[in-house]
Amino acid sequence: MIKQTKEIGGYFGLDLTKSGDAFPTSIKFQSGRAALRAALEYAGIKRVMVPSYICDSVILAVIDAGAVVDTYVV
Repeated sequence: MIKQTKEIGGYFGLDLTKSGDAFPTSIKFQSGRAALRAALEYAGIKRVMVPSYICDSVILAVIDAGAVVDTYVV
């Protein structure tokens, strides 16, 4: 795995309109990584291929979901 020296991405809050939640029955997650983990766990996916430059937090989400991570070079 390649160690990055500069962070890419980050956390961006969601600004909701004054009219309220546009999707009141949907499941909400605090981050894309949390949503990825939940989706992998729900689907029972056991192997995920990601590009070698992907950030460590995505890899950790996959591992936390119980899946094996394989990387490939783009």
